Amino acid sequence: MRPEESAYWESMCQKTRPNGGYRDNIWKRQVIVRKLLELDLIGKTILEIGIGMGVSFAAINLAILGKFKYIGTDLSKGYCSFVKEHWKMDARQTDVTCLPARDNSIDIVVALDSLEHIHPDDREAGNKEINRVLSHPGQLVIHLGLEPSFHDNRFDHPYGSKEVLELLDTCGMRMVRHDVYTVDVGGKDRDHLWVIGERP
Repeated sequence: MRPEESAYWESMCQKTRPNGGYRDNIWKRQVIVRKLLELDLIGKTILEIGIGMGVSFAAINLAILGKFKYIGTDLSKGYCSFVKEHWKMDARQTDVTCLPARDNSIDIVVALDSLEHIHPDDREAGNKEINRVLSHPGQLVIHLGLEPSFHDNRFDHPYGSKEVLELLDTCGMRMVRHDVYTVDVGGKDRDHLWVIGERP
């Protein structure tokens, strides 16, 4: 784990928790939750990379009455503590190169607006780690913003179709879903990508 990255995400955690509450783009979040609920999640083991405030899977947990096993990961200790305290869900501070799961034990790996924050030097190791934990069959769910984010560009790295295809190739997956949609983020329409990969 890179200390400067952890420090940055700790600072973001403080900014997204004004007065002890939390802030989120609810318009984008409702689209993400709706898309997640299209998947067969009941009884599955799910690992999320970069949980932030954990809102998406808190909503999923409520919708399907907790009938799945969830492991959330984040670079920020603050985000992990928030998810454990507020949503009573498993959250562990780590990065994508050291996922807290046994080989072939995860049915679905989910990365919601997080892969673009992985340092390019860590991407190959991260891809291999995702491949290690995914079961056969397994699914990979990716959500990406297609325009520059509002984050510090030292922690926001270009991630597009080429990188998605490299990850799917590492995991021996085929792309079964590729949707682009537009949603308001901070008063401006911005494009997002939703990808699902599957392997036999």
